[in-house]
This record gives sequence, C-alpha cells and structure tokens, in this order.
Amino acid sequence: MRTKITLLEKYIILILCVGFMTGVDLKALESENSADSAPEIFLPGIVSTGLDEFDICISPDGNEIFYTVFVDGVGAIITVKNSEGIWSHPEVASFSGKYSDLSPIFHPNGVDLYFISNRPLDNNSVPEKYFNVWVIHKMDTGWSEPKALGSPVNGNWSVGSPHILEDNTLYFSKRIDGKWDGIYRALYKNGMYSLPEKLPLNISFVEPHFFHGHIDPFFAQANFSIAVDGSYLIVSSVKGKGAQGRSDLYIIQRDKDDNWSEPLNLGAAINSREYEISSFLSLDGKFLYYQSSVPKIHIKMDKSVKYPDLKNDLLKPETGSMDIYRINIDKILDLIKH
Repeated sequence: MRTKITLLEKYIILILCVGFMTGVDLKALESENSADSAPEIFLPGIVSTGLDEFDICISPDGNEIFYTVFVDGVGAIITVKNSEGIWSHPEVASFSGKYSDLSPIFHPNGVDLYFISNRPLDNNSVPEKYFNVWVIHKMDTGWSEPKALGSPVNGNWSVGSPHILEDNTLYFSKRIDGKWDGIYRALYKNGMYSLPEKLPLNISFVEPHFFHGHIDPFFAQANFSIAVDGSYLIVSSVKGKGAQGRSDLYIIQRDKDDNWSEPLNLGAAINSREYEISSFLSLDGKFLYYQSSVPKIHIKMDKSVKYPDLKNDLLKPETGSMDIYRINIDKILDLIKH
C-alpha cells in the first residue's frame, strides 16, 4: 500500500482545500482603482489564501499569474489564468511540483519566463546543492522544457530573485559560502551574458532561517524587484534606517550616471511589525505587489467554536500567513518627493 504522497499531490490537496473551504467566487474581479490610496489584499480566496504565497509575477497582458507557495520546506510555482473576466482555480504550473521552484518572473516580451530551482542540471534525479536560474518559452502547445541559464550567471553559488529588463539585462541576488553577497547585474551582449557585476548597495539582506530541516524560502534569497526602466529597486531588508518590523521594503534609486541612492524605507503604510518581502513591479508601471505576514483578521474565541469553523477561519487570508498585497506605485514614488 502506498502511504507517501508526492510534493505535487500535497500542493493539489492544499489548493483544493483552500478553494472549497473559503467559498471562493472565481468570478470576482480586481478593481482598477481600489489600491490607489492604500494597500489591498490581492485576489483574496484565489491567489491570497490561508497558504503562504509569495514571489508573484503577472504577464504583460495581465491575464496570467505565477507565484510560489511554500509547503514543508519546498516551494512550488502556482498559476492562475483570466479568461473573459473569470479567474481559474490555482494549479501547480506544468513545469513545477517535483523540485523546489521559486521566484517566477516574466520577460517584458511575455514569452519567456524565468525562475530559480534546485532541480538537477543533468539527467539524474538528485536535487542540486545550489539554486540556479532556469528559463522556459511559451509555445502554442504550452511551455517548453526548462533550460538552465548556465555560466556566468549560474555557478557554485545560489542565485535568487531574478529580474530581467527588455534589453535582457539580468538582475539577481547571489549567495556565496552560506551568506547573501548582494545584488548583481549581468549585461547581455552578442547573444551571451557578460561577467556579472555586484551593485554598490548599502543594504542588509534577510538571512536564511531553517524550517523542518529545510531553508525557509522566505529567507532563502535576497528579495528585490526592479522598475521596468531600471530606474529604481524595491528591496527587502532588515536593520535598515527607519525599520518598522522584522523585514521591511526599501526603495533605492538609480540616476543617469548609474549611481545608486541610499535605501529609503517605504514607511508604515507598507511596512509592519512583521515581514514584508518579495516584491514585484508590474510591467505596465502601475502597481507594486508585495508579500506581508501581518495578521489583520483575528479569530474570535469569545464563544465555543466548532472545528469546521476554526479550520475555515485558518484557511482565510490575512490571518498571519504570507499574503500578497498591491498598491498604486505613484503612492510609493510620492515618498521620494517628500
């Protein structure tokens, strides 16, 4: 008798439980203007649930979403699609679910999708010691087989939080000898990447925590995002100036001479006493998406509760799990002017 279930089966069970227990109405559409003045929970009951969701990215046309869910020390990439105003049920992406996959990000062309994974680089089934950058291409029949990006981006180190600009310039974080070394940039010339250069940033990254013997993906990479024009970074950091909680989001500007500013804390409107990490800047330049673990809904225990009610409450967003929020990016840029 088979008693051990696979990672893919764990995700399917969890996703189905959340979808049915929360009474998700998949016809609910996000408002274009509701996040203009303050952060809003993003697609509650569809993307944001009682699970831990982070590392979101959205296709240029806004109809396809990828993000990471974390279970038992391993990440899997989840996808939802919008067809004629109706969001699909979340599913494990066709290329994910066997190894630990994190940080999906679209190329601005909407055809290429990058992510990091510890999947084997050769034909064996043993996970790699390091996380590498992989890329897949959208075809008429679905997604291509993943292909490792190779040297000089991948190597004897772990790569985190890849982000790519329209000219194929690649930004990523690098972990060397057990510690995050910073954010790197690799230029794309003559069909290949140049030797990555480390950005001169005055920032302290979140170091890994261990959960059930695994590196917790929340802390397994130096999380950041970059504006589509490369003019600024949004970086998660600890112990920075103006820190609000365990990990805050900061903005770092880049000027026309390629100089980077000091980090500026995004303030209490975004940051809380808990973790704010893993941001994403929409390719249309309108919204900042980020993950927060601050509980905003507290389970009432003022009367005797039944187990089904307790379980239903725990599978809702904003109860202390990692949820995805968004805010109009103009509200963030206003901070720079004041």
